[in-house]
Amino acid sequence: MLRKIILICLAVGLPVAIYLATQHAQIPTLTYSEALQEHGAKSETEQTQKMRIEATAIIDAKHPAPNGKIPQQFYAQDGEQTVFVVNYDGKYPVEGIANGMKLELYGHPHGGEPPVFHCSQIVK
Repeated sequence: MLRKIILICLAVGLPVAIYLATQHAQIPTLTYSEALQEHGAKSETEQTQKMRIEATAIIDAKHPAPNGKIPQQFYAQDGEQTVFVVNYDGKYPVEGIANGMKLELYGHPHGGEPPVFHCSQIVK
């Protein structure tokens, strides 16, 4: 009898636990302005959730390339054409960032002028 109860609990509980874990573990994909709004809605004591921005690297005469040292700083543009500074301080330097390259940026935004996205991970 106890074995049946345990099996039923596992059969019901395990799928529910997996569903809840996948729903809460997904990082939202936002534009820079959406990320900034969500960041602004948090209080100073709350930790900001990691966010994902799909962006295009901008490297030209007005927007210099990163120097290969951490922290790296370069410019990017999101889907709404908002240009912002990416301040990357991840574990390893990201090399080979070129103008027009599509990037996935993981981190959180900071307001101000110019707007900054504090990034801990970059996926090319």
